[in-house]
Amino acid sequence: KKSGKISDQKRNQKMSNVNVNTGSQVKHLSTSQANKSLGSGSHSHSMFEEGENPIIVPGNLQIHPPQVTFADMTTDLKDLAFELGENAFRLLAKGEKKSFREMAEYIKKEFEKRNKGTWHVIVGKQFGSFVTFEAHTMIMFWLNHIGFMIWKHS
Repeated sequence: KKSGKISDQKRNQKMSNVNVNTGSQVKHLSTSQANKSLGSGSHSHSMFEEGENPIIVPGNLQIHPPQVTFADMTTDLKDLAFELGENAFRLLAKGEKKSFREMAEYIKKEFEKRNKGTWHVIVGKQFGSFVTFEAHTMIMFWLNHIGFMIWKHS
């Protein structure tokens, strides 16, 4: 990622459009406008990157079914992972969570409340990993454009 500050005017000129479905019509917003509508501050990491076109439905966020890329996890734990991932996604969209780190923290705390042991969570759009996990306690899945990796290791 590039560092440095860009004026709002220049940033808006460089941003791609984000489609926002308001029920019967689709509005096009700049990425910065969409980030502001989701509560992203100027000092926090943006939910959207330049060039992405997610669909946001205010008040009725459309989250596509999870796309699992790796799973060695019981069905009950998978269901919990999907539930918490969707909850975290909604909290981000409402502005109650400001970053992927806050989403991961929420999921970790909820997993540890409901299951014994130490759980680890990564949330983001681009990341690599090489981890050790206990049998039947690891999942990697995507909700829309956000990846979730959850595993247990004591």
